[in-house]
Amino acid sequence: MVARLGVAALVALLLGGLLVPAYGLAELDGARERRGALEERVLDASEDLEVLEERVHDAKEELATLDEQDAALRAELSSVNAALAQRARAAFMRGDGGALEAILAGDGPGEAAERAVLLESLALRDRGTMEAANALRIGLEQNRQLREGRLAELEGLETELDSRLEQLNADLEEAKGDERFFELKARRQREIQTAFASGIYSCPVGDPVFFRNTWGDPRSGGRSHKGVDMMAPHGTPVYAIHAGRITRMSSGGLGGISLYMYGADGNQYFYTHLQGYAGGVGVGSYVDAGDLVAYNGSTGNADASAPHVHFEVQPGGGRPVNPYPWAAAACGR
Repeated sequence: MVARLGVAALVALLLGGLLVPAYGLAELDGARERRGALEERVLDASEDLEVLEERVHDAKEELATLDEQDAALRAELSSVNAALAQRARAAFMRGDGGALEAILAGDGPGEAAERAVLLESLALRDRGTMEAANALRIGLEQNRQLREGRLAELEGLETELDSRLEQLNADLEEAKGDERFFELKARRQREIQTAFASGIYSCPVGDPVFFRNTWGDPRSGGRSHKGVDMMAPHGTPVYAIHAGRITRMSSGGLGGISLYMYGADGNQYFYTHLQGYAGGVGVGSYVDAGDLVAYNGSTGNADASAPHVHFEVQPGGGRPVNPYPWAAAACGR
């Protein structure tokens, strides 16, 4: 049987939330509405469960009473059957000549009359005993049917109780996971209104992350740095900086595993040196700011001892510009 949660435990499971920015997300609002509806369901279900528990208790008490009645009826029937068997043995021993034989066997008219009255009385008693035995058998059968019916009802109540609790547990866990996911996503998001960006943005790399403005720094082969290197341990989550669509995923060359995203703000965002992509993310996928898209790594020409995401901002999909202001604002630096 599924472990039964108390009402307080169910409500506590629902109420463990986080404070999030006021602007929030449509998904978070939806998750909170669902959670509120579940709270009502939990309270309603808790009342129903109390009624079910009372019915189960009453059914068990009734079964105990029926068991006692059943035992008494069986004992009485056993006694009646024993009496009938004794009467049958007595009739066999004396023969079954009937009342006329008893009258004829008498020594006189008076004694014969007494014998006739006695035999008539015994016949009436036998009939009453047999009728009582039949009534007891009928009572036992009715008792058996009632007992089976109550047992079936009890099993149905237990099944209903278990099913409801199992579904509640599943719904609550799902609601808790959804709300937690959207709350954490909302925490990653920041509302930015600056000369270079306007809207909701998320830090491209999860904590712990370190980066500084290295735009234009010299690189091997006479190149200059066209992005910002966001240093973090291998496997650190990498997020969509803004709402948009994944336009390209590639691997190989200096960058290794790479991802391009065209944002709703008209900028193309480029992530490279990734360890791998998040499940469910592919070319054409639409993402929101703060959605998981990949994991930090050191593929391409990155040093394995210094895993990082090389992050670029390319307005309109053209030449890159210094991405540090975007990353700093999105990450709260």
